[in-house]
Amino acid sequence: MLAYKWRSPLVLDVWLRRGNRFHSGRPLTVDSVSRAFAEQQRWHSPHPPGTHFNIDKRTRLDVVGPHRLRFTLPERDGLLIGKLRAMHVMDADFWEDLGFGYAREESTGEGHW
Repeated sequence: MLAYKWRSPLVLDVWLRRGNRFHSGRPLTVDSVSRAFAEQQRWHSPHPPGTHFNIDKRTRLDVVGPHRLRFTLPERDGLLIGKLRAMHVMDADFWEDLGFGYAREESTGEGHW
């Protein structure tokens, strides 16, 4: 993350650094973060030992620019920045191959490892 700005108590804009890459060499983009968010929102509990890091399922994420994301919250959440720090952001190879059990299980990949 390069910067963030609260647009209102329910809207947070986040800018990504340009040029960041995953270990695979693929670029880290707004699409990477958007996919990670979508993948984890389908899990029942992305952070079982620390459920306070789970982002509300009603939260919406929109790509609003080539390096900018917008989170729209259903209610105030002063921990959102910390929750984003705990979000698993991986490249496409992870989601399409390894995952958290996705290659072995047909469901969410939780608790199968």
